[in-house]
Amino acid sequence: MKRYIYILILIFNATFAYSQVKVDAILDTTTILIGEQTHWKVNVTAPKGSKIEFPKYKKFKFVPDGIEIVQYKIDTLSTETNDSYSENITLTGWTPKSYKLPSMFVQVNGKEYKSNELTINVKDVEMDTSANAQVRPADDIQNIPFSISDWMPYFWLSILVILLLIVAYFLRLRLLSEKPIIRHKQKSKIQLPHEKALDAISNVNMEFEINDSEQQKAFYTRLINILRDYLEDRFNIKAMEMTSAEILQSLKDKRNESQINELRNLLETVDLVKFAKYSTDNSDRDNYLQNVINFIEETKSAEVPIKEELENIDVSDRRFTRQRRMLKLVILGILILVSILIVIITWGVYTILD
Repeated sequence: MKRYIYILILIFNATFAYSQVKVDAILDTTTILIGEQTHWKVNVTAPKGSKIEFPKYKKFKFVPDGIEIVQYKIDTLSTETNDSYSENITLTGWTPKSYKLPSMFVQVNGKEYKSNELTINVKDVEMDTSANAQVRPADDIQNIPFSISDWMPYFWLSILVILLLIVAYFLRLRLLSEKPIIRHKQKSKIQLPHEKALDAISNVNMEFEINDSEQQKAFYTRLINILRDYLEDRFNIKAMEMTSAEILQSLKDKRNESQINELRNLLETVDLVKFAKYSTDNSDRDNYLQNVINFIEETKSAEVPIKEELENIDVSDRRFTRQRRMLKLVILGILILVSILIVIITWGVYTILD
């Protein structure tokens, strides 16, 4: 008796399990136009833990001719009591016709189940054959409208090419001029007024030998002119054009009283020799000469002015040769750059006009 009860329980469980397995197939849409796509979904619901196997169709040859499989994938969803599997097949068609999709066979725990069959209709695109649908030729090729922004980069590149050519031209002229490219400034010491005057006095002392009144007059005239030159350079006055009184008046605020008196004596002595036929001997001459020297030493400037001059570079100098070599390389580099820019501009203009 117990054995019969056990058998009945097994039969009941098997029947209950079978009733829980569900396989169905659906289409997103049953009618598509040529080239459109639809999804063929085969859904399987089985008790949790069931072993489900979809058929392994080689390259999906089970679909009818005229239908193409675009994509294939399987999705899984589990709940507390059931497992759900969905085989999602994306289809498209290229020939207008009605197609029958066969049943999909699925094995659940070793037992085979099949889905329902479906029908998919592929329709052609309808043509408008009414009288309003006029046949017309294809449109002509349209010209792209002119845009200044397309040309601006090549415009500025052209300006750059012109500037580079101008620079190369002037560098070429500089190269042909046989002049140094860079000349450094040299600082040289300028001869001071008192140094110039003392050198001139030394020459006068050796030049003149006073034997008569004419020689004496020439000596004092030369000496006073040296003194006037010194005053003009040292105090910035036009001493060569002034009288003795004007010179003394100009220096009144620039020198002290003793130096003014000393200069007055020097000027008056020369005036006496030149205009009053005043005669002096060698001792007077030496004394006068020393007084002129003393006045110059007392009034000389301590500042040493510096004069800046550009150095002279010989064309055979190594620096000159090196400068010319560097200049040639610069000109060559500019010409290479100009050539590259011209190629870029030509290509860009051709691209725009094409």
